[in-house]
Amino acid sequence: MLRPFRQAPRQPVRRRREEDVPQELAVALQKLCDRKDLTDKQRTRAIKAANRISDAAAVGANAKYYTLSAVMRCDPKDGKAYVEKFENDKDKTIAERAAALTQ
Repeated sequence: MLRPFRQAPRQPVRRRREEDVPQELAVALQKLCDRKDLTDKQRTRAIKAANRISDAAAVGANAKYYTLSAVMRCDPKDGKAYVEKFENDKDKTIAERAAALTQ
């Protein structure tokens, strides 16, 4: 006779903090914006996600760079104005990379 399978108790879901945003997520957004077969709705959602990540204060420089790059690739017209806001960022790395993206 088979015994019933016992599952381990479920652990509570830990909410991610903004500084926990992995760089891989930002790179994935950048690669997503490179695709030509995105619908307008998908492109808009990618832009919103990238904006949300790059606006967070505690995100690392590399993740922020890739999200800014994703904004530029998804929305070349309006993205430039958004990325220009980061040219005067406190972090010199982000300021330099934002300036390079808008050129």
